[in-house]
Amino acid sequence: MNALTPINQTLADLDTLVVVHADGLPNSTKFAARKAIARIAQAAGNGPEAILAADVLDRHASLDDHPGRDEQAALHRILSLPPLPLPLLQRIRHGEATLADALAVVETAEGLGEERQRILATLTTFAARLLTTRGLTPPCVPGTVKSIDRLLADFTHLDYHLTPKGWSNFRARVRRAVRLVDYGARTRLSVSLLSGPWADLVELARAPEIPQGVSLYLAKIWPLIDYSYRHGIGPTAVDDGTITDLHADLQARSRVDSFAIARDAVYGWEHLQAAVPAWPQTTLGRLYRDHGRRQGFALKFNDLPDALKADWEDFCRRFGKAAAGRPLAAIVEGAARHRTLNTPRKDELAVFADTTLRTMRTAVVELANAADRLHRPFTNLVGLIDPDIAADALFEQRQRQRQMAASAGSPIEDDDDQHTSLAARAQHFASIARYLGCGTDTLDALSELRDSVDPQYLGTKGGKRQYRKEAISSRHKERIRRFCDPVIMKAWLDAPFTLFDVMRAVARSGHKPTLEQIGDAIIAVLYAATLCCPARRRNLATLTIYGTHANVRLPPGGKGVGQLFIHWSQVKNQTNIHAILDPHAITVINLWMTFFRPALMDYVGADADNPYLFPARGSGHRAPEMLNRGFVDRNRKLGYLLNLQCQRHLCAKVVLDQDPTAMELVRQILGHKSIQTTKTYYAEVDALVVHERWQDLLEHRRRSIYGEVPNGF
Repeated sequence: MNALTPINQTLADLDTLVVVHADGLPNSTKFAARKAIARIAQAAGNGPEAILAADVLDRHASLDDHPGRDEQAALHRILSLPPLPLPLLQRIRHGEATLADALAVVETAEGLGEERQRILATLTTFAARLLTTRGLTPPCVPGTVKSIDRLLADFTHLDYHLTPKGWSNFRARVRRAVRLVDYGARTRLSVSLLSGPWADLVELARAPEIPQGVSLYLAKIWPLIDYSYRHGIGPTAVDDGTITDLHADLQARSRVDSFAIARDAVYGWEHLQAAVPAWPQTTLGRLYRDHGRRQGFALKFNDLPDALKADWEDFCRRFGKAAAGRPLAAIVEGAARHRTLNTPRKDELAVFADTTLRTMRTAVVELANAADRLHRPFTNLVGLIDPDIAADALFEQRQRQRQMAASAGSPIEDDDDQHTSLAARAQHFASIARYLGCGTDTLDALSELRDSVDPQYLGTKGGKRQYRKEAISSRHKERIRRFCDPVIMKAWLDAPFTLFDVMRAVARSGHKPTLEQIGDAIIAVLYAATLCCPARRRNLATLTIYGTHANVRLPPGGKGVGQLFIHWSQVKNQTNIHAILDPHAITVINLWMTFFRPALMDYVGADADNPYLFPARGSGHRAPEMLNRGFVDRNRKLGYLLNLQCQRHLCAKVVLDQDPTAMELVRQILGHKSIQTTKTYYAEVDALVVHERWQDLLEHRRRSIYGEVPNGF
């Protein structure tokens, strides 16, 4: 053996070493070596993790079936491979490798050649960027390709000052390095590689006397066999903990619907117990959606009691969008019959939008599932509005967030139980309670629960709750901060003209535009509109171009003043939006109307009299979510991450960067009703700009006195 090979290395470690160095081995050598290792383990009647590799050549030579020279040569070749620490090999085999392990493996992996130094430099740069932007160190980042892909999706080529082609090469090198330690992505367990108790059990399940159809159940439990075999868990040792660990392993490897795979393994186990006499009779607990899946509940809305569903429909009728046309007095009179305490103020009786009601319905379903877990009876909506039930619902939501963060490589600290989404959900609970007229004790308890999970809550002062004066999420703030880089800011400033040039080239070709070209044209129109009026995405989706109350008003012949007007009844804060369209926006929208919009109407089957700027089937309009998704995807190609809400924030940043005192101007541009709303969102941006201005003024004063800045400054 290699003099550097650890004496306690097992056949499992040797097999993993083959997988790690597979790129530097011919396929015939790799397959022959793994087959030889499997045959040695099979002859010994044990799993490869229980057999030392010290005498692997002698063991192989003594096999009864006279192995061929190709297997002997393959074993000699893999014994000369650069060794790796045994703990590292075991982490790789168990699917627990990290980015730090990938760095260690790249230094010794065969087959990289001249690319080794480039891959090392790329991986080091990527790790440093993760540390500065996400606070993630290499040992904390899962070493799976899918986890790395999610992290890479948070960056673009401009973040690394690369060209699109250079960024493609950068990502390929990172993925190539991580793939070296992603055991699940590089190999699959086959029947021929099994040994020990699992091989014996599978052979019994495939015997001729076993009923047909058992092979289907064997396929269902194969992920369980694969996991157990890699971890050295025998069939008789499989229990509920093994299933839990299997599910966690599947999630860590980002397998699609990992819960269903783990659940099917349990069902397959039960069927094999009945069909195969020798199958272990250990009873495995069944899995249910509310315990295993990141989304979905044991109880759906349709499963709720009829009285509860009727209460919710009544709630929607009284406080939903359909109530908008009713006089305020009628709403108050109708609501008063259901409230005894804490009657909402008149300004709180604004109706809920349809999207808000859909989200609140999900909150009701979460409450129902929490009540079911706590074995608390409920038959109506009021019965669900209980602080203990709400607390359990928030706990479950946080657990789902932890699972999602862990699988994405961003584990949540155990003591971090605050999040804006939790606060939003708690606010839904409190809003439903307030509109239903629940008692003061319930409302106070729900308010305290909301404050306990709200990262913006600071405490009370003088009997009043105090909140941090900033409303932009940390994710959005991070994206906006990237535009401090002049390269990224220049790309954003160039985007409207870049996209318009693409539009014009397509139009000049005279051919009917493809759906992809129409999608790019939509983004060009969104840029033209939002740089004149950074409206919310729902208002952008419902812009009309025809009719007596059209929102977009173009000048005849494309020359003159264009306007964008949105009536207060269509706006979130019930404030009129009135903006002037600049000549570039008018040109872009005119080209959209004459060339691209008719093609889109033909593709989607829109009516001839569809009034919307972005039409959909019939007389409908394009969904706001689709506009936002297309905007994000196109911006990623341009080199930065930006959605339509961030576009509003960025417009505010541009103004405040030039003049930190221009809060009133930002308020008018964004259509805020109150200057306080603007200050709440952009207080941090404003403060940073003020300090930058102060540093500039101080530097100017120093130079005016000293001429040059003296040493020490």
